[in-house]
Amino acid sequence: MNSHTDLNVEVSKLNEWIPSIEGLDYKEINNFAIEVKNAIRGIKFGVLTSGKYNGRKYVYMEGHPYTMGFISYEDPRDNPTRGEDHYVVYALNVRNMKYADYSNQRYMAMSVNRSQGVKNAKKYLRTVPWGYPAIRNIEDVKVAWQQKREEVYNDYYSSAQRGLGVNVNKKGLIAELLKLLDSDYMFLDAEVKEAIVDMKAKYEVYKEDMMKVIKVFFVYGYMKWDKETYVVIDLGGTANRNTDWRQLPHKTYTADTLPFELKGKVMSLNVLENKSYVDDVGYKVGDNMFYVIQDNDK
Repeated sequence: MNSHTDLNVEVSKLNEWIPSIEGLDYKEINNFAIEVKNAIRGIKFGVLTSGKYNGRKYVYMEGHPYTMGFISYEDPRDNPTRGEDHYVVYALNVRNMKYADYSNQRYMAMSVNRSQGVKNAKKYLRTVPWGYPAIRNIEDVKVAWQQKREEVYNDYYSSAQRGLGVNVNKKGLIAELLKLLDSDYMFLDAEVKEAIVDMKAKYEVYKEDMMKVIKVFFVYGYMKWDKETYVVIDLGGTANRNTDWRQLPHKTYTADTLPFELKGKVMSLNVLENKSYVDDVGYKVGDNMFYVIQDNDK
């Protein structure tokens, strides 16, 4: 996955910007934006709510969580012999081989000619495939899921270590202690019995938890033609940040056709704060994006 932050801008972090021919202070970018808007049906422009990089006009489509890129009027070249502003299109699909992969210019198409700039915009500005947002936060989900596994283990470990002074690696000793509970053994110390009961309960939870594997659906909800719409991608258990997101197929549902398992879990996640995880339910990214944990029998 590309790590350039300007290619990862969430639409929710933008204020809409409307180009105007009356904007004489920034005539070139206004005229450029107007022509691009006329050339690409349905696009909108935005600037960062933070106030940074106001010269960059981010391009997006309503209903999509990430921008298509941005346009600008500037000279982004490295050490030019003569400074000259260019009509710039910055997008995921651009490959400017004059620059290294780690540089922003690698993803910039530049021209001193506005009509060529508009052609570049038509060629390169595309809505990001749904696989892109699906992979964007997958590692956050895995970290949250793994932290829960560690919590379950730590509960068991603490019960054995603190309650009984027994190392969980002493499996033979633990087995003997658990066996006492199933026998007619009369405990002289009630607190010892309670500690073993507590350890057994947490051991059973831990033993069941060890059988879990993480498999997720990515779900994005938005309004399309005034109808509640959901994009779903089955990421299974092998997807990671290096997965080729261009190859991930998606399915589209309405509120009526969204599978019951997904609908219930999305509703549960929707009430949470962003970046929240609930075990066996999923993870809420924000901006109507969710990762739903698949049932273990899937």
